[in-house]
Amino acid sequence: MKIIILLFIIILFNACVPKIGGPYYKPKYGDEVSQVSLAYCNGQAGPPTGINFNIPKNISVEIKTSKNNDKFIYTISFKIPAGVETNFLSNDIITKLAGINSTTPKDMQVNSTTKISINDTFQFDKFSPIPFTNGTTTLKSALWASKEIEYSKNTKELNITLPSMLINNKLKAFPIFLLKAYPDGFKDFDFLTNSLQEKRIEKYNKCLENTPKQNCKNILFVANESFISRIDDFNLKGIVYLGKGKVSTFIEIETSSTNSWKFETNKILISDLTNNEQIYTELNTGYLYVLNYNTPLETKIHNNYSYTTLRIDGEINEEEYYSNVEINLPPILIDGQIFYFKPIYLKLNLFDLGIDPFNC
Repeated sequence: MKIIILLFIIILFNACVPKIGGPYYKPKYGDEVSQVSLAYCNGQAGPPTGINFNIPKNISVEIKTSKNNDKFIYTISFKIPAGVETNFLSNDIITKLAGINSTTPKDMQVNSTTKISINDTFQFDKFSPIPFTNGTTTLKSALWASKEIEYSKNTKELNITLPSMLINNKLKAFPIFLLKAYPDGFKDFDFLTNSLQEKRIEKYNKCLENTPKQNCKNILFVANESFISRIDDFNLKGIVYLGKGKVSTFIEIETSSTNSWKFETNKILISDLTNNEQIYTELNTGYLYVLNYNTPLETKIHNNYSYTTLRIDGEINEEEYYSNVEINLPPILIDGQIFYFKPIYLKLNLFDLGIDPFNC
């Protein structure tokens, strides 16, 4: 009895509960001992469904499994440091199920994030880790402007004047955006254009057709953008926040063009039409994002400015459950040197007893 009470106290103070888990696949890389990560709470709780290890040039590899409805999903991710060049020597992955080999051509997801100076020219061809492929690559840039101010007036309308864009050395101007204040459901306001507010109301009314009002009301209090615009092949959206002590602007630009561009200046003018005052704030941080969902494995990857992440996804149908799954990756060329992977094993565990936290 004392042992049971002691166990209960330990579980209670650690905010954990016993849990029966499974089925799940436990990954293993060859005969090596790898760092294990668990399924939940950023790898700190649940069954052991992930492993991490390194290959040459400090490339980190992560293998994770999960269950989605009637399928098991496995993900193999590679984090490649800046300056390292890689490419797989084949597009094919060999999977062994119940002693039967099957060869499957695979694509990978490629993404990279590069921080650059706001005064630099945004050149996707320069920063992209892969050759640009029209229609399959998403190119984004994110920019922030923030300023601490002493400001607590009851502003109802704002004008936002963005700097013009230089696209291939040609100057392109945005319209001036008129924003109005709408309650955000708390004690503050969202600033957005009339057209975006109308879309928000339309979405709310559509929600009411099949959903209780209580579950729809947050739609009226969530503003994902304050204004949107388009110049040539560049789509822009922005969010403006004007609160006590701070004014902030976030801008995201998405394009399918490899044309170089930059802002003519880093200054943004915010005009308070209610109180007839002007506030200048400056864009001070810039990031470039490159994302491609269907890059062939043999594609050459190289980025001098930031790390690049590669991700290979696969699945096992429920009717094909096997005690062991073996995955063989093709060799990879790393800075001119061939590296041969050991087999990746996924072992099926039908039942597991463990301890999970109440929350993370």
